[in-house]
Parts: sequence; C-alpha cells; structure tokens
Amino acid sequence: MKRLIVAVLSIAAAGMSLQAEEHYLKANIPFEFRAGQTVMPAGEYIIKEDGLLLVVREARGKSICTLMSIAADAHKTGSARVTFHRYGDTYFLNSIWDGQSEVQRELIPPHLERELARNRGGHPLTAAVLASK
Repeated sequence: MKRLIVAVLSIAAAGMSLQAEEHYLKANIPFEFRAGQTVMPAGEYIIKEDGLLLVVREARGKSICTLMSIAADAHKTGSARVTFHRYGDTYFLNSIWDGQSEVQRELIPPHLERELARNRGGHPLTAAVLASK
C-alpha cells in the first residue's frame, strides 16, 4: 500500500512540474498595436503562454495585458512568429506560434477589430514579426 501511495504522489508531482513549465516568446514589434482592448506601444515584448492565457508584457515592464486564446492548427513552417491583422494604421494581435508546435495560439478578435472588418469588407492585411524563444 505504501508503494502505491508513493507512486501516486510521484506521478502527481511530475504532472505539477510539467504544468509549471512556461513558454515564452520574445519579439521586437515596430508598431503600436492592440492586444484585446489594450493599446500597446511599439517595442520589445515578452509573450508568455500559460494554458489558455497569453500574457503580453513590454520588456521594460511598462505595459502588460492578459488575453484568452484558443488553439488552432499551425500549418506553418519556419521561425517562431507573432501575427497581426492590419486595418489602415491599426494593428491587432492575432496569433503566436513558437516555430515547433503543431498548434498556434489565436486570439478572439475584439469588438473594434470586428467592427473595422465589417466596415472594410472583412479582409485585413496580415503582418508577421519574427520571434525568438
């Protein structure tokens, strides 16, 4: 019985350490953008994936926001990247991909982006910024 309890506790501890693993991407974003409802200035960013949440933080720590994301098939090759939808001069954070995973994290478009898409025919330009781990 003691062996069973020790085995269960060992498996639980291993599972907790795997859950604690965090995934970060760093990207230098050369334009102001919106992450959800938050306007973020151009600059260097650290994006942390934590389950369904993405934490977008300016490297200097001045701007930070937390967003819900969904998993989507990546169907990508190449380097890690952060993608944006662009309507005129307004950029919206759209997705992140770590360059290796079979899935990417996508954001649900905020109200303003949906409104711009409706007013401009629904087809944004896509901008990608390379990222590193």
